[in-house]
Amino acid sequence: TTRPNSPSAPPDGAEALLARVVGATDAGETAAALEALAAAWADRSGPWLPPLAEKVAAAPHLEAAAGLLAEGNLAARIARRALGKAAPRPPSIPRAPKPPKPPPEYAVDRTLPRAVLGGVTTWVDSPAGLLSAAAAVGAAPRAAFDVEFSAAGGVATLQVAVDGSAWVIDGRLDLGPMLDALGGVDALYGFATGEDLKRLGRDLPATDLQRRAGGTPSLQRVVAARLGLFVDKRLQCSDWDARPLSPEQLAYAALDAEVLLRLADGYG
Repeated sequence: TTRPNSPSAPPDGAEALLARVVGATDAGETAAALEALAAAWADRSGPWLPPLAEKVAAAPHLEAAAGLLAEGNLAARIARRALGKAAPRPPSIPRAPKPPKPPPEYAVDRTLPRAVLGGVTTWVDSPAGLLSAAAAVGAAPRAAFDVEFSAAGGVATLQVAVDGSAWVIDGRLDLGPMLDALGGVDALYGFATGEDLKRLGRDLPATDLQRRAGGTPSLQRVVAARLGLFVDKRLQCSDWDARPLSPEQLAYAALDAEVLLRLADGYG
């Protein structure tokens, strides 16, 4: 048997990292998630690459993401191996160097002003705290929500925002009262809500702002285009099952919900 701390053991958060690759909404997010996954596995020994590549092959934007990765690095090797599993590739043929390509349409200008959290954020890890937050949300005219996934397949955190306040809720709680409150607000917003609602087990009447944007762009890209702000997604692949969450994780999660209210205003 493999000891948990031996080099060939899966790294901490391996399943959450893999879920980010498979659940990414465009090539840019897929490439970033692959980089994070590769970094976590880089110091592992043993034949871990083939089984990992088989799981990565389920990523819908893998082909485009592979073209964004530096040839020969570990993330590119994982992507190429996964593409070989999904659809055998012909032997490569040497080609003449091509001129540099223009930035892809989903590239985001990192020099834009950074989106920062406004209002008050509260961490909720008790039933009493959940009921208090649900009461506040139920009294608000509008709300937005987002979910961070657990490596175990459920909800790690549910983040909810109303104008001026946000709550990051421990997914291990009974989320029923908050889901009831969200279902009763006059206007509810989410982004790429399909997997979020599936994990919550509730069909909330939410406006999916990704659909309003058209296609399947990332939240980072839509906020940049509509609001002229840069949303830092570096913590997207962090360990959301960890307790306590870091202050940076709490701010990241709350912003993912709060910025949806600003985005809804941006659409008018």
